[in-house]
Amino acid sequence: MPKIGLSLTNLLHTLVLIFIFTLPFQTRYIFNEGENQFTTLGLYGFDIIFIILLAVFIFWWYRQKETKLNWSVISICFALVVFTGISAYWSVDREISFHFWIRFIEALLAAAIISASKIPIKKLLYVLLLNGLVQSIFILWQNASQHVYASKWLGMSEQIGELSGTAVVVTDTGRFLRAFGTLPHPNIAGGLILISLVSAIIIWQYSKENIERYALLLVVSICSFGLLLTFSRTAVLVWLAILAITVFLHYKQQSLLVASLLSISVAMIIYLPQVQSRVLGQQFVETYSMDQRGDQFAEAGAVLKKRWPQGVGIGAYTVALKNEEPQPIHNIYLLVASELGVIAALVFFYWNGWMLFKVNKKSRYSQGITLMLGAILLAGIMDHYFWTLPSMFMLWMIIIGLQLRESKLT
Repeated sequence: MPKIGLSLTNLLHTLVLIFIFTLPFQTRYIFNEGENQFTTLGLYGFDIIFIILLAVFIFWWYRQKETKLNWSVISICFALVVFTGISAYWSVDREISFHFWIRFIEALLAAAIISASKIPIKKLLYVLLLNGLVQSIFILWQNASQHVYASKWLGMSEQIGELSGTAVVVTDTGRFLRAFGTLPHPNIAGGLILISLVSAIIIWQYSKENIERYALLLVVSICSFGLLLTFSRTAVLVWLAILAITVFLHYKQQSLLVASLLSISVAMIIYLPQVQSRVLGQQFVETYSMDQRGDQFAEAGAVLKKRWPQGVGIGAYTVALKNEEPQPIHNIYLLVASELGVIAALVFFYWNGWMLFKVNKKSRYSQGITLMLGAILLAGIMDHYFWTLPSMFMLWMIIIGLQLRESKLT
């Protein structure tokens, strides 16, 4: 019997690692083509892995002799499920909202699995770091070729800089394709690499082997270079903020900090015209983008004024706008309030804030995981993908699960 239990635990841990590794790949079967990418419904490859993972977890959990439950956490999660369910029922598009309600529950279950699975956290951190490295390699290739090749197996759409609607940086010499990795947009690739870099900081704190540290320096240098090549202002700014926070908290990662800043500096020198275009925002593409973001705040204000108690329904924000080219507001706080209603949004972000300050000083990883969660909440001030893209929301809840575990709240 012990061998069976051990084998089941190993299987559970392996499935968790595979599940996290597959999150950046957007392979999916579309069963309802929406009017835009935010209303298109489908089944992702990682969803299939999650179903298997959930079945194994339930069987594993049933076999555990001792199961401790934190009823305060369960109560908050239950309240969130009820609130999102109510928003789905009163949604402007019930089909879309009930789909995203199921996804919301799926992500909460993923957090529960991570918090209870007892998988070594260092393994999870290495998979998160590997995700960033893989994306950075794709980014370097796409940057060099100035082409994103389509792949149905990796969930990648073809992207060509000359075509209208593609994410580009415009300079005086022409249009320069921003690298996507395997994700739908360069900003999302930047957000994923951001989380990978924070995981490297956590690993570094407790790494004693020289060969491991040399490998970390190399990976962080590649990921930092890749981060810059996404030309995501949000991801780069949040990463610099995280580095500043680690200096303030006296983290022992000077070599890592130098490697990252040196890599970003080299990339900035090589791609100085593109960096200037993104920073100064004088080209039409940049001014149009900034004008759009300004308009989005007015749109969100109108939505909240009309439906602040119940929201427009989870996942249905772009349906409520009724624009020709609707875009979610680039702010998760206003977006969540618009979709779920103000009360549900307050509960959701209260839960996140609670997690942010539940640092367990006895845990070697708790403070670092808090940095990860803080990075997401900071990035959410300026972008929406941690809420709107299923794989990134799943990543968010996985980090919540890690914090639940390390804060001894499970």
